Amino acid sequence: SNGDSFPLGTTSVTYTVLDSSGNSTMLSFSITVEDAEDPMISGMPADLTLDNDSGMCSAAAIWSEPMASDNCGATTLSSDHASGDVFALGMTTVTYTASDSNGNSSMSSFMVTVLDTEAPMIAGLPAGLVFDNDLGSCSATVGWGEPTATDNCALISLGSDHASGSDFPLGDTTVTYTALDASGNVATSSFNISVIDGEPPVIAGIPDALEITTAPGSCSAAGTWNEPVASDNCLGVAFDSDYSSGDSFPLGMTTVTYTALDDNGNSSSASFTVTVLDEEAPSISGMPANMMLENDTGSCSAMATWAAPVANDNCVGATLTADHLPGDIFPVGDTTVTYTATDSSGNASMISFMITVSDTESPLISDMPDDITVTAESGQASTAATWSDPLTSDNCQVVSLASDYLPGDIFPVGTTLVTYFATDSAGNVATDTFNITVNDAAP
Repeated sequence: SNGDSFPLGTTSVTYTVLDSSGNSTMLSFSITVEDAEDPMISGMPADLTLDNDSGMCSAAAIWSEPMASDNCGATTLSSDHASGDVFALGMTTVTYTASDSNGNSSMSSFMVTVLDTEAPMIAGLPAGLVFDNDLGSCSATVGWGEPTATDNCALISLGSDHASGSDFPLGDTTVTYTALDASGNVATSSFNISVIDGEPPVIAGIPDALEITTAPGSCSAAGTWNEPVASDNCLGVAFDSDYSSGDSFPLGMTTVTYTALDDNGNSSSASFTVTVLDEEAPSISGMPANMMLENDTGSCSAMATWAAPVANDNCVGATLTADHLPGDIFPVGDTTVTYTATDSSGNASMISFMITVSDTESPLISDMPDDITVTAESGQASTAATWSDPLTSDNCQVVSLASDYLPGDIFPVGTTLVTYFATDSAGNVATDTFNITVNDAAP
């Protein structure tokens, strides 16, 4: 009847008219129910955004499969991608299609986006490099083998902030390589370059060895020279010495050392010698005046005494020697007494005085004859007398013995004085006498 529900397909509806006599008439029409309703898809995944699988430029996507339902019978559900499929970098549309047996279909889609979040890889980077400075420079030219870069997708560039073969300053410099891929992922890798200053400073203009003499009256001398200079491959050098030009130097050899030290602990030194020579002779003070002495009694000499002089020198250690000392015995005559002062450098001075010993002692006459008495022969007015000459002695040397008469001389009657004269080498004269008496013979 009108309002009934009809199944899918064609249904024949027949009307029958029956009268009271049993006569009937039938009349039919068809009702066709068509399925015009598309299936429904439920449980459709939301859009997926995935990071690439490690080392890959893609990613496997997993999702829960959606379901299809329909107002009529069975449906089929198909997709252009299945859960677990590998998706390329970028955006991929996944479409599910539900179809029923009546040819109705519906589609539903979601987006799978694969992002490249994996940075490039840099390989072959040098380990830390340590270099000495280039000679004469405060830097070093450093080269190394270039590293390489790879990427899971597409690499755009590999560069660094310093190129191999560049000049690097003293100290530590970080060299950084940067790799960039097509997705904008950046990888950096660094190594360190250490440039060490191993070059010592240079000292120029070091003086040659100096020889100077002591200042008058001093045992030292001021040494002067042109100061040397220090230079270094890097800035910052301290320059010092243990002596400066104009300093006073003691007697002998002194080593003057200059030392240069740079800020990096490198040092160098250079030396020369300053030799102070003592060419000043000592002086002698308190020297006695010339002395005049008489011989000591009975001696041909005399002992002389005096206050010894003293030696003075600009340096310590002068010695004083003499060829005669106070209390020595000096012979008759002139003797030069010389004092010599010698210092430790071999300088010497001499000064002398004279000691004159005079022989003032007269000779001695001994064994002088006694007075002699003789008698002249009868008729004679004189006669000869004889005697032995006396002896002489002297503290030095007798030069002569003389008399006014000689033994055997003829003496007149009466008394005659005979005198002997003894003379020494100094001219001292001694005299002695005796008498000769000549008596006249008896008649």
